[in-house]
Amino acid sequence: MITFKEKSPETKKLVSDICSWAAIGLAVVYFVLLAFGGLIFGKDSLFYRSINLFSGAGDYNVPLRIVSIIFFVLTVSLVLRLLLDWIATFMTKGKAFINLTVNVIRCVAVIVIIFMILKVCGVDTVTLLAGVGIIGLIVGLAAQPLIEDIL
Repeated sequence: MITFKEKSPETKKLVSDICSWAAIGLAVVYFVLLAFGGLIFGKDSLFYRSINLFSGAGDYNVPLRIVSIIFFVLTVSLVLRLLLDWIATFMTKGKAFINLTVNVIRCVAVIVIIFMILKVCGVDTVTLLAGVGIIGLIVGLAAQPLIEDIL
């Protein structure tokens, strides 16, 4: 059996391109459903209430809402990171700050996904958010010398 490591660079590039285009296609389909799903399925349909994160619907399909949360947050995070990478190509200074911002966006996206999934599952996230705020304050104070060196 041939593993992925044994394949040629052309095959790896082809697989990577196919995965990238599939992800872009899924993102387009998701955002079209998000924008026009109320017209297609009706605003009261369970499917539309489950994928629409902004509806505030009380009754929704939990697994579909979780998948929708993950897909939405990761897509927005990816678009922001790609935009920052594109901006970094035109900069001569400050690329380290852009890279730091990209990493912060990645971490914040994961934290947002975790909190939103916990909220969908019925967990009260207010106390958890306060704890994360305190931890963020500690990390921020500890990283202050590092940030001063970067800037």
